[in-house]
Order: sequence, then structure tokens, then C-alpha cells
Amino acid sequence: MKKVLPMSPRFMSLVLTAFLSTHALAMGQQAQVFENSTAAGIWDHGSDFYLRLDIAELADLKDQKFVWAGFQEVSTGQFSGEVVADDFGKGERRFPARATLLSGSQSARFFHIEVLGSKGEVIKEIFVKGPSGHFQSTR
Repeated sequence: MKKVLPMSPRFMSLVLTAFLSTHALAMGQQAQVFENSTAAGIWDHGSDFYLRLDIAELADLKDQKFVWAGFQEVSTGQFSGEVVADDFGKGERRFPARATLLSGSQSARFFHIEVLGSKGEVIKEIFVKGPSGHFQSTR
């Protein structure tokens, strides 16, 4: 076996290889992986959809149960709506929101929802997968 001397080209190559293999960010920008999911209810009518979900954190609210959200399509694949915490309760809070249809297939539709703060800033992002194909029409 060859001896590897510190600061030799072979040593530096080994150090660089070790660094790159242990630091995922060395070759790209920071990213997020979403692995967890929470059950929710969705009523998808095609041009509008409604959600019932639990949210761990929304603005200054923690552990919100039975949050409602409703959206109507304003242009192709773009939806406008609101998210309501403690619906009809004394602590009811309403947040404007927007949604984008990311993808749709025969088996599913994927939405990216942005909940907005009082200044129009995004305070919460939610990704939703719902069934697709046969919409329940109320019209």
C-alpha cells in the first residue's frame, strides 16, 4: 500500500472526495424534503375546492384542529380563497390564501397553497394531494 503524505495531491483528492460525499449542499442549493403527511378532507369540484385539515402552526396559533379552507379558480390552475381557524368560535381567525394546481392526472391533483399574512406575505405553505378524475359537480 502506498503511503499518502499530507498536502500531497493524492491526500488533497481524498480530503475533497470525503468532503463532497458527506456534505450534500456542496453540489447545490439548500432544498426541503416533505415526507410526512396528515390526513385531511377535500371536496374538489374542479373549479373550486374545499379542505378540512389540522395544522400544527398557523401564524401565532398552535395545534389547530378542524381548520377550513375554500378556494375558487380565478384563472387556469390559479385559485383564490381563505383559511379559517376556529370557524364560528369566539377565537375565529381568517387568513387570505392562494393556491396553484401543480399537477393533475387521472389519479390525483396536487395543489400548492400559500396562506397570507396581513401584509400579503406568505406565512404558511401547504402541499395537498387530492383525488382526481371524477369531480362531484354541484351545478
